[in-house]
This record gives sequence, C-alpha cells and structure tokens, in this order.
Amino acid sequence: VITDTSGRRNWVLTSQVPIFGLNTTGFVTTLPLPDVTHGTFLHVHQGNVYNHHYTPLTFGSYTVFSVIAWDTERNYVYYIANTESDPGERHLWRVTDISSDEPRIQECLTCCLNYSSLSCRHFVPSLAPDNIDK
Repeated sequence: VITDTSGRRNWVLTSQVPIFGLNTTGFVTTLPLPDVTHGTFLHVHQGNVYNHHYTPLTFGSYTVFSVIAWDTERNYVYYIANTESDPGERHLWRVTDISSDEPRIQECLTCCLNYSSLSCRHFVPSLAPDNIDK
C-alpha cells in the first residue's frame, strides 16, 4: 500500500494494487498527483518493478477511482474516473501508456453517450479478459 501524507492537511490518499502487464516488468496503479490550483488527485501512473520511478499518465482536476485493465499490446490503460465538471459521475476512460507512439492521450469512452436520465452517468464497466493482451 502506498500512501501520501505530505499535504499540509495530512489527507491520506491510498493507491490501488498495481496491475502488471503480461511479459513485462511494468505495472500501472493510482497514485496522488498534485494540481497546483485545486489540490491533490489520484491519477494513473506507470511504473517498473526495478526502480521507484512512476510516470503519471493522467492529470487534471479530477479523480481516478480505479484502473481496471492494461492492454500492453495496444498500449491502452482503462480506468474509472469522474470529470472536472461533474465529480459525482463515474466514466470509463482510457489513456495511452508510455510505450505508445503518442503517450498520455486521455479519452473518455462513456462521456459522449446519449443519456436518457441522470442515473446513466455512473458507469461500472466489466471488460472480458479475452479482449486484453491478445
């Protein structure tokens, strides 16, 4: 468990268990990332088991709640997060990892869906394991 108590208010942010890529020494997880204006938010970071360097893949004034999959073949990390404008919502996002030709490109996959009601803004996706790392 990785915790951050460096803030002046000593708010504890806890990361999730890392997700390891197939046939790689890398992993992805959530870690605190300071935002100069709005405080600290949990974001997706990519790391390696041989060093303690973590590269943030996501950034901004929103919270990543969990990483749900890492497709190392296509260089996408899938995660659940809210948006800067609607902190009560939960959406499925993806971001390109550091091995991508264009790293750190964030894309919300459910933000553009046509909502029939306000209850359709809290997504809990499930990805089939057969579709990841093939």
